[in-house]
Amino acid sequence: MRAVWILCSLLVFHLGTDIGVGLPSVVAQQSPARAVDDWENELFFESNKLPSRVPSYSYTSVQDALAGDRERSRMKSLNGVWKFKFSEKVEDRPVDFTGKDFAGAGWSDISVPSNWELQGFGQPIYTNITYPFTPRIFDPDLKYDWKGPQPPRPPKIYRDNPVGSYYRDFTVPDAWKQDSVVLHFGGVSSAFYVWVNGKKVGYSQGSCLAAEFDITDYLADGTNRVAVQVFRWSDGSYLEDQDMWRLSGIQREVMLLAQPKISLNDFDIRTKFDDGLKDAQLRIRPSVWMKDEGDGLDGWKITAQMYDEEDQPIFDEALSTTVKEIYNARWPARDVPKFAFMEAAVEQPRKWSAEEPYLYHVVFSVVDPDGKVVEARADHIGFRTVTFSEQNELLINGKPVELMGVNRH
Repeated sequence: MRAVWILCSLLVFHLGTDIGVGLPSVVAQQSPARAVDDWENELFFESNKLPSRVPSYSYTSVQDALAGDRERSRMKSLNGVWKFKFSEKVEDRPVDFTGKDFAGAGWSDISVPSNWELQGFGQPIYTNITYPFTPRIFDPDLKYDWKGPQPPRPPKIYRDNPVGSYYRDFTVPDAWKQDSVVLHFGGVSSAFYVWVNGKKVGYSQGSCLAAEFDITDYLADGTNRVAVQVFRWSDGSYLEDQDMWRLSGIQREVMLLAQPKISLNDFDIRTKFDDGLKDAQLRIRPSVWMKDEGDGLDGWKITAQMYDEEDQPIFDEALSTTVKEIYNARWPARDVPKFAFMEAAVEQPRKWSAEEPYLYHVVFSVVDPDGKVVEARADHIGFRTVTFSEQNELLINGKPVELMGVNRH
């Protein structure tokens, strides 16, 4: 409920102003005495970040995608030792460390992924409903109790905001010369900027969400450098308040992901049983990655085959659609377009349940006009349906289920 209250407060603040939608420069003009920092601007939470997508890896063959060993994919891990500088507050953070010629004298080493408080930098904080970044507000119109100032005052951070600055060098495999290269962060707490070879790439908030950036045009031959600056608190921290440890830094893995200039970027898979929970429909809606304009797509197609746990194909022929049809798809002003670009009937699929978590493999192939597979991706799927009975029982595949658990949030 607290997060909902804060979100409503942010919306009320937004709607109560004459500010246009989503332009940080417009926000800054509202307060000429002080520019609005990105991490304290509720209208700005990302820059140059790619849309979210289902996690998958780009392989060069169907066999590798089916095996699912990501070490054989177009992936390079950037986990390991990075150079690191901890600053107790925003005003003391370094601003000249992003270039390839920065020497980093006096900087520490830190393991990525990790939380910097667990590596000897700063203080871990455990709290429940008390915001740990508002204790220094003084306003006679506010009520103060053991929870701090009430109500809280989003989007501002009213205490020193620690900053962690990171960098490391890397090279790009020669085999990726003709590919697009995406920089993937699995999770960074709480807000961060990223630079490649001294050029600012983008900004992101969302501690437990992946953030991806297309860095193809920022790369150079030979050694490259990635630099990241992380802010412990941001306006997003108001929405991430739970009974938990408050920890900071690059806390999930970092990697480079390559994909061909024409490739499968994302996909949505749905399964729907008939009324008797016997047979089902497999429905797939893919989206494509087009680094260049959508010319020259004639003859390109995407196929999908489903495999059982013994890696045996389910369909006599793979499902198929054209890249041009996907790329040129548009949402009409009225009505809802058909969801699936590919669909098939599946007779008596094995159902997924907690007791028998049976999963199928769906393997996608991007095929060029010569019939060559230029990319393959895979994902696990399960067939199940979740409903409620007339007695409000939770039904999994038509059977009532009782849930017992702890740590429900």
